[in-house]
Amino acid sequence: MARRNYDRGYEAEDRAAKDLAARGFRAWRSYASKGPFDVYAARTDRMLLVQVKRTKTRIVSTAAVENEFAKDLVGDEKHIGIYNIRPPCTMQRLIYLWSDRCCGDLKGWRWYLVCDDHLKQLQDFYV
Repeated sequence: MARRNYDRGYEAEDRAAKDLAARGFRAWRSYASKGPFDVYAARTDRMLLVQVKRTKTRIVSTAAVENEFAKDLVGDEKHIGIYNIRPPCTMQRLIYLWSDRCCGDLKGWRWYLVCDDHLKQLQDFYV
């Protein structure tokens, strides 16, 4: 089971890195990531810190995303949360959420900009 979860996560991270590369970024995965970000991407005008998530659950609202991934966003006694990392203005924190085919009309990528203490869904990831 653990290997299957790892493979699913790896596949989503690889897809995210390829999607970012297609948008003009140089992207790389944080292998065996134990930190808050899975993919890092850079371009001449900015750098992205990306947490990649993959779900079989039909998550329809930003509040549901925040609830589902609260540990990653807020952190706990052992892990720093994404909200606690304040990057410089040329960096952005993003959540890349991949919904599997079982989610019907929500299949594919959705993107969320991590603001100070909340998420903002992006209609399309902008270049």
